[in-house]
Order: sequence, then structure tokens, then C-alpha cells
Amino acid sequence: MPTLNMNPFAKQISFTTLLQASGVCFIYIIISFVLYKFVFIKIYNKYLETYLHIITIDLELNKIKSSNEDPTILDNIHADFASLLHDKIDNDHEIEDKIIDFILDDNVENAKIEKYILYYVLIKHIYDGKNKVKLSHLKVYNYFINTEANTALSNDILIDINTTYYSLIPNKYRKVPLQYYKFDNIKRFTTEGKIKEAEAIRKKVNSTLSILNDYIVNINKEFDDDNYIVNLGWYFLINLGISTIFTGILVIILVRGWNQAGQKLETFLEMK
Repeated sequence: MPTLNMNPFAKQISFTTLLQASGVCFIYIIISFVLYKFVFIKIYNKYLETYLHIITIDLELNKIKSSNEDPTILDNIHADFASLLHDKIDNDHEIEDKIIDFILDDNVENAKIEKYILYYVLIKHIYDGKNKVKLSHLKVYNYFINTEANTALSNDILIDINTTYYSLIPNKYRKVPLQYYKFDNIKRFTTEGKIKEAEAIRKKVNSTLSILNDYIVNINKEFDDDNYIVNLGWYFLINLGISTIFTGILVIILVRGWNQAGQKLETFLEMK
């Protein structure tokens, strides 16, 4: 009785070639996923956290800059004090005299004086960081000082990190802490009440500066431009190397299968 021999595992060069190529692709996907999860995500999370700390500084400063009546707009600043910060930022004595004048004036709120002192310290910090070059503080001056009424608070920090206060600090000066404020001419306060008031203002200002210093310290611990670029560079270099190897192996498999079929499409697709 005649029998029919059936081979369930028919041999096809194209199928074997594609099977081998699929195996290589699967390995490549696994390696790429592992690199992404354990290398790139680690780098990304580190610098995302750092970016959020940078933004937090500006959110704190926005609270200071905002108007008490309407927190969505910038608060106005006394014109004479604004002129001092613009033209005489390095004249500590004249600026202190103006601050003391504000304290001695019962019509000026302490919250406003605290704001003025913080503006002075934060602008002066950038000025000192830029080696006290004349007018080098104007960018940070414009960051704080409002010269027009009803100016809305900027949201640029959310889309451009170069608009943040931290970005305005020179790289070499970022590890220098903000200087705490103190009065050098305390003798101008002639009553005990005014001395206590001045001390309360100073403590409140320095408390805010301490918080800002903590943020900056945390950023400096986590953020290093050079390391960031190097780490990302290694990640992309490794990916490039793996992709090159993968492409080479894939080409070798396809060429070997094609040669095995004698470079004939019919043979390559034929099932035996």
C-alpha cells in the first residue's frame, strides 16, 4: 500500500533567515529596554528632580515679588530704592541708609522692607559673582524690579530654565552661599522699639535667605553640567555601538541566507 511521507517542518531558507533575524531583533529590544530603564531613566530622574528644585527657588521668589493685593502681578518698588539698586548696587552704606529710612518711617510696612532687603541681597549676589563688573547685574535687576503698574508675574521659568534665578548665578559662584543681612549702622535707631523692629525684619529676611540657600545647596549637590553631558554621552554612545553591532549582525544573517539560496529569489522562498 503506498504511503505518503509528510514533513511538518518544511525547510525554507527565507523562513530560517527571518527567524534568526527576529531572534537578534528580540535581543536588541531587550538590551535597549534595559539600558533605557536602568541608565537613561536614572539620569533623567536625577536631573528632573534638580530642575524642580531650580523651579522651586523661583516659585519662592515669585511669592516675594508678587503684590499683596493681587498675587498674580508684580509688586511695585519705591522709585528711589530702585534707582539705588540700578545705579549704586555696590554702595552698601547708601543702600543701608535708605533701608533704615524705611524702617524709621511708620508708613512703610515691614513686609515691604523685607522685600526690599531681599531684592538687594539677591541682586548683589549676582553682581559679586560677576566680579562687580559695572551694570553686570541689570539682567537680575529686571528679574526683580517692576517699573510698570499691573505687570503680570512671568511664567517663563516653566518653559525656559535660562530665565530662572539659579541660571543667572555665574557657574563659578554657585557654591557661594547667599550672604545673610546685617545692619552696620545700628546707631541710627534711637529707640528700643525701632531696634527690635529692625532685628525682627533682619531675622525674617535671613530666614528666607536660609531657605533659598538650602535649595541652592541641594541643586549644587545633584547638578553638574559636565557630568550630565558625559553621562548622556555615554548612554548615546553605548546605544550607537549596540545599534551598529545589531545592524551588522542583521546584514550578515540576510546576506548569508541570500547566498545560501544562490542569490535566487525562487530558491530563497522555496519550501522543501
